[in-house]
Amino acid sequence: GPLEAHRAALPSFRPLPRFPAVSRDISAIVSSETLYAELERVLREALAGAPAHFVLTDRYAGPPLPAGKVSFTFNIGIEPEDRTWTAEEIDDLTGRVMNALIERVGAEIRR
Repeated sequence: GPLEAHRAALPSFRPLPRFPAVSRDISAIVSSETLYAELERVLREALAGAPAHFVLTDRYAGPPLPAGKVSFTFNIGIEPEDRTWTAEEIDDLTGRVMNALIERVGAEIRR
């Protein structure tokens, strides 16, 4: 009937995530010679397999950072698909990212 035709015209929406999304910021101080692409690769590999994404929210050079150093701040967004993540799991994942940045690009993590 006419109602069905009307319903079909409504836009379709993505279902809202059923589980709370969590986000954490990580600031890494690296040599100004470090390429962003390198940082991106480290983060992508550290987050592989996790329901997470990252976005660069800030890049800063200048005082109080020493010359030749730059700080990159990333926001890590975790969107669980099947259940709510525990604080421990969130810490494990962010710890994995921080350790990868320290080991792979010699980052100093600002807490």
